[in-house]
Amino acid sequence: MNRCWTYFFIWISFFGFHLVFGQIRNRSPIIIIDPGHGGKDSGAVGVNGLKEKDVTLNIAMEILRLNKELLADTLEIYSTRYSDTLISLSHRTKLAQVLKGNIFVSLHCNQTSLAAVQGVEVYTSQFNKHGEFLGNILLSEFNQTLGHKSRGVKYGNFQVLRETDSCPSVLWEMVHFDRLIHLPTEAEWERAAQSDHSGTVYFWGDDASELSTKANTWEGEFPVTNTEADGYGERGPVKSYPPNDFGLYDMAGNVWEWTDDWYNTDYYNEVADRNTILKNPKGADAPYNARNPYAKEKVMKGGSFLCNASYCASYRISAPMATSLDSSLEHLGFRTVATADMVKKGSSSSGQ
Repeated sequence: MNRCWTYFFIWISFFGFHLVFGQIRNRSPIIIIDPGHGGKDSGAVGVNGLKEKDVTLNIAMEILRLNKELLADTLEIYSTRYSDTLISLSHRTKLAQVLKGNIFVSLHCNQTSLAAVQGVEVYTSQFNKHGEFLGNILLSEFNQTLGHKSRGVKYGNFQVLRETDSCPSVLWEMVHFDRLIHLPTEAEWERAAQSDHSGTVYFWGDDASELSTKANTWEGEFPVTNTEADGYGERGPVKSYPPNDFGLYDMAGNVWEWTDDWYNTDYYNEVADRNTILKNPKGADAPYNARNPYAKEKVMKGGSFLCNASYCASYRISAPMATSLDSSLEHLGFRTVATADMVKKGSSSSGQ
């Protein structure tokens, strides 16, 4: 899931709490996060086998981490589960009752075969007016701040809502799985960057002298002087440079881009030993970096504003780099992939 959802959730949980109760209390609000499903109950299954239980747990754990790192644990947050285990519904609600939670949010993902169904929706009990108010805050702010379409607050007779109606409680359907997009594999990323320039070093061709007009990188002597000949010393706005032949912007420089592939220093040798051509390879089965053998790292591509010919020149299409899953690099981002079927569904639902 997009990390900005998590940042924003912490913000709205804190201020939404005060909006619900109309005043700032002396103690920290107690917020119960309930990542849905778990264990043998996978919930909905989406693109590339992505499971609802994993998405909800990852978001819950990220909320806890960011509350600690960004807000110094200003919010008193508990999760109904901290690992891939199946917790009964009654035990989830009992936790909220015992802790006397001030807000209860059950995290879920939706799934549908209808292309026209999009957006975020929140369920609450029809008898929980504070829950309805909190749900409207979540939907309104997500629509205004992040652009997510609101499907409204709906009434649901779910056990986790019935048994937590002593506080504002909502069941949040965060996304429709068949609308989910995924990170590109390294092969997909390179194909997108290459566009119509088959076999070239850079997305625009082989002429390195065009770099300053094509990408945001380190111009000058690294790391002493950045002349900013390309216009920027750090991150630049998206679309500051011409797109490639596929119409994709920033396929070199500015910020590194995550891919879905594990970084494995043995992978390419193993592929070469097979002496066969791979069609749409999915990368290594497991991470391994000989220089950092205990790290779990993903391949990132494209280079960044810190890349320089004397250092890494990783704005080359073929250049991979590794970064760990818990990275907080300021020059790291991502782009996502929509499958052909998703594009087709989107076009048909919009009448095109």
